[in-house]
Amino acid sequence: MKTNGLLLLFLLGNLLSIFPGFASEGNRLETLNDQLKLAKKDSNRVNLLNEMGIELRNDDPTKAIEYTKEAMELAMAIGFQRGLARSYNNYGGIEFLIGKYDEALAYCFKSIKLSEESGNKNELANSYSYIGRVKGTQGNYVESINYYLKCLDLYEKTGNKYGMAKTNMNIGVVYFDMYFDKKQDSTALSFQKKSLAEYEELHDNKGIALCYINIGEMYQKLNHFSEALDYYKKSTVILKELNEKRATALTYNNIGQILTDQSHYKESESNLIKSLKIRQEIDDKLGMAETYLNIGILNAAQQRFEQAIDYYKKSLLLAQQTGAKEYLKEAYEAMSGAYSQTGNFQQAFVYSKLLLNIKDSLQNEKSSKQIAEMQTKYETERKASQIILLMKEKELNAKEAYKQELIKYSLMGLSALFVLVILLVLNRFYLKHKANRVLEEKNLEIISQKNKIEHQRDLLLEKNTQITDSIEYAKRIQKALLPRHSLLNNYFQDSFILFKPKDVVSGDFFWIQETEEHIYCAAVDCTGHGVPGALMSIVGFNLLEQAVNIKKLIDPASILNELSISLANKLKQNDQEDIHDGMDIALCAIEKKTNKLLFAGVNLGMYIISQDTLIELKLTRIIKTPFTGQFQNQEMALKKGDLLYLFTDGFIDQHGGLKKKKFYADPFKKLLIDHKDRNLNSQKEELEKTINSWKGNLEQTDDMCVIGMQI
Repeated sequence: MKTNGLLLLFLLGNLLSIFPGFASEGNRLETLNDQLKLAKKDSNRVNLLNEMGIELRNDDPTKAIEYTKEAMELAMAIGFQRGLARSYNNYGGIEFLIGKYDEALAYCFKSIKLSEESGNKNELANSYSYIGRVKGTQGNYVESINYYLKCLDLYEKTGNKYGMAKTNMNIGVVYFDMYFDKKQDSTALSFQKKSLAEYEELHDNKGIALCYINIGEMYQKLNHFSEALDYYKKSTVILKELNEKRATALTYNNIGQILTDQSHYKESESNLIKSLKIRQEIDDKLGMAETYLNIGILNAAQQRFEQAIDYYKKSLLLAQQTGAKEYLKEAYEAMSGAYSQTGNFQQAFVYSKLLLNIKDSLQNEKSSKQIAEMQTKYETERKASQIILLMKEKELNAKEAYKQELIKYSLMGLSALFVLVILLVLNRFYLKHKANRVLEEKNLEIISQKNKIEHQRDLLLEKNTQITDSIEYAKRIQKALLPRHSLLNNYFQDSFILFKPKDVVSGDFFWIQETEEHIYCAAVDCTGHGVPGALMSIVGFNLLEQAVNIKKLIDPASILNELSISLANKLKQNDQEDIHDGMDIALCAIEKKTNKLLFAGVNLGMYIISQDTLIELKLTRIIKTPFTGQFQNQEMALKKGDLLYLFTDGFIDQHGGLKKKKFYADPFKKLLIDHKDRNLNSQKEELEKTINSWKGNLEQTDDMCVIGMQI
């Protein structure tokens, strides 16, 4: 029998906050003291006071309480909510270290409320961690693990690697305590080794030392004493450098346990006394309870049971004061064993009952063999003669009864076995028949569903073919309506038309018309693309034709105003809606005799490159009402060699490139200027090459139409 020393690492876990480093390093305290002298009564001072509390809480809890209380009061006074949440957690941690578990929980829950209100995930994780330690120390293992898992989730979300390492270590401690009486330590050991790897990655020697102690505890439990001592020695090297008293005391205690098991009693006593002195010095009540218990075990191993009982009583008193159920269980078990060895079976029975009660409270369903043995011995001393007489009187009757019972139960067993075999055969036949019937029904259902699916597929293919044929026919109609490129060649020195529909048919179209005095050219973008856009393009094409050929309108502004009115009438729009709802257009007219350019546009502009300079003519809509002269012309005298470009927004809105963003207007302008000296057919090829490269594997965003002309 030995105590679970690893439980003490719930306390030592407080040495590792969410920030790297152990506590109580002299130079750290000096730095904090110097900063406190200069600090004003603001949030920075609250943080410094909290840090002082953290540094001192393991070796000087009294001073740690003073600093933490000051931090708490100042945080309340200035309304520093995050600092107050940290102070509550620190105070709860100190209460936990000195064995006041209920007070520790109360302060942690206060911190949780503040952290949730302010969204402080790291401090919330700290609260969960403290509560997990308290619950684990009290033996509430399931609750402890639940709080640690909440804590680990928050640390992972905030990327707090120190917090993750600390929490994995503490979860390993809980699993170890949960299965201390069983050989099921693989889960606990895996969490400890995961924590060790994380601390090694962080180069945190303090965390590494604690993991060494934990792993040593686990090997010690498995009676692998050589491996356990190796890990304890590794931790001792680091602990000496850090001058960490609490962890050093634990290491001495564990080494003493191993030496007791190996019968090296003098060396064991030396290590246990060292551990006890340190724990008394730092007022570590839970640690003292453990060491008193182990000194008692050492005396019991040497048959000094009276001395052992004295130490067990000291351990029991401290365990009762701190409410540590695990240590109560160990103390009760040790007391029961010692009294049993001295022949005091009545006292042994009393402590065995207490042991059973504490095990029940820890939800351990394992029955206590020792309690049964003690009770038997106690009853035997009083009723030995009665039991002997009773056994003699019933011995002959028992033999005969046993024989009759054996025959009866044998016949019953054979009968039951025969019936069971018959039932199994019948049941197997029934299940096979039922399975075949179900399988047949399923096959029929599958065949029926298959036929329905094939019929629906055929209907879908037929409809798809009809739709595709209709769209292809619409494409031929649209292509026939579009003007011939040769109309541009009749007047302009050079020209090109880049026309790339997004779908089979297009919502963009180009329009060219020649009269005696003018040549007209337009790039038009109708609402939508595909079939809806194509239908709108036919309407727009016809309205442009009517405006010039039938109504004999000349300038672009008049044409667009007429187009706006006619389109609104055809689409049955109200008087407040204009052409913006139906199509965007860039329309220019060039007087053949004077080369004077007239331009008007709706949401689309026009580029002119003249003498190496790009001139942009923008849209000309000036009022909202579509019936009172909505558009106005822009005029410009053209010279031989000037380049004119009309275009819809499909080219500049195409998504592509590494970031899958739009091509935009500025790169489009630069592209035109960079290739202005090339013939227009070459310019068209460069535009196609550039936009295809930009688009890559992405889908074409919209219909594209670009018209280039040279005077």
